[in-house]
Amino acid sequence: LLLFMWLLFWGNTMNPDYKFYSNLYSNIQHGEPMLGKSNVEPGFILIMKLCSLVGLNYTGFLALTTLCCYSMIHSTVKLYCRNYNYVYLLYFIFPFFIDVIQIRNFIVMSILIYSVRFLVMGGINGKIRYTILLLLAATIHRVSLVYLPMILIRPEKKNYLIYCLATCSLLFSILFLLNNKEIPIFGPYIENFIGQSKYLSYFNVKARWGSVLFCYLQLSSFIMIMFSKRLYYKYNRYFTTTYYCDANRKYINIMYYINLLLIIYMPLFILNVSFIRIIRNIMLLNYVAFSNVSDVIDEIDVKILYNMCVIIYVLVFFIILIIPQKEDIIMSVINNNIIYNLLR
Repeated sequence: LLLFMWLLFWGNTMNPDYKFYSNLYSNIQHGEPMLGKSNVEPGFILIMKLCSLVGLNYTGFLALTTLCCYSMIHSTVKLYCRNYNYVYLLYFIFPFFIDVIQIRNFIVMSILIYSVRFLVMGGINGKIRYTILLLLAATIHRVSLVYLPMILIRPEKKNYLIYCLATCSLLFSILFLLNNKEIPIFGPYIENFIGQSKYLSYFNVKARWGSVLFCYLQLSSFIMIMFSKRLYYKYNRYFTTTYYCDANRKYINIMYYINLLLIIYMPLFILNVSFIRIIRNIMLLNYVAFSNVSDVIDEIDVKILYNMCVIIYVLVFFIILIIPQKEDIIMSVINNNIIYNLLR
């Protein structure tokens, strides 16, 4: 399944962002200096430059880059999970097809997934390594910076600060919605800081019910990981002495606090659907936790019910975020593909 997704990824020949990235790569191949002339972060341009220097075309660039990304992803999956296909099947449903389109975000997601092991490791060294990797990822896409507050998580302790931050964000989000998406008190200062045009483009969206839907997606992630954590502790109580089980316990605990911490970005989800990628980038990490929980449940009825909840959870994301744009997302990836052309 992982091999199939890799082939489908680099074999894609047209999607909503394909032309932009293909033209950018072509310009770099022809020696045009793109640093400072493009809105794309310099780290991504450097990767393209290196691939062009070794003679790869754009398809070759995609193949090599995504191979490295999936290698990072799989190294983390096999570190904390035994049932790989469980994870990759859920990932294929969501958000694989969006990742094919948004390449820079996919690279950042891969680095984030790889770096989570250092959060699980804990300690100063682990947090320093995690921070360095995210700062490197920021040279490819600045979205990685939103995950820096995760260094506040303490794997083996109660994280009262994170509970406090999440609660404040929930209250602010409610106030934000009631105030017609105008930021109270701080609005004028933010407007002066980021500029009038940017302020208007992000803050003058009025689709309230859509915003509530995106908030639901975030809260559903936290609720799922919260119940997963409880089930894991309940059914794994006799096996916590082994190193593997101890690492998984720490991993699930970290994922619980990550999902809780990301609630601080709920006001951004209310503003614009583009910010939902903040949640999307940790989905595969959640799937690893779900796989571990499914493995330890020894009551067949509970196992079936739990996995039904997982499937519904993933399908809700798929229905809300992909189905409305199925032509641009799914069909553009499947129909415009080297594999599809070979099978015709």
